[in-house]
Amino acid sequence: MEDQEALGFEHMGLDPRLLQAVTDLGWSRPTLIQEKAIPLALEGKDLLARARTGSGKTAAYAIPMLQLLLHKKAVGSERGQWARGSLQKAREGGAHLCKGFSCLAGPFVV
Repeated sequence: MEDQEALGFEHMGLDPRLLQAVTDLGWSRPTLIQEKAIPLALEGKDLLARARTGSGKTAAYAIPMLQLLLHKKAVGSERGQWARGSLQKAREGGAHLCKGFSCLAGPFVV
């Protein structure tokens, strides 16, 4: 992928509803982990990444998954044809992930 450091959310091919959610959250540019992970996840690559607390890992995970859900819904894919998951080491991690999804998916119904 060319010059990922200059890649903004608007250049990632995201659904307009996701772009609006990102704007509503006040995010003007992706963080480093988001810049690197989102394009790869959108290509269907498996990822293993780590970054500091507060670096944007939850959004780096949630944005591509929500993009996939929106795309599958738009093309009328059967619900049972695909699945995604997350393994969390603690209940707090699961709650944080759920909150992140809710913030991003709030403007629309998946």
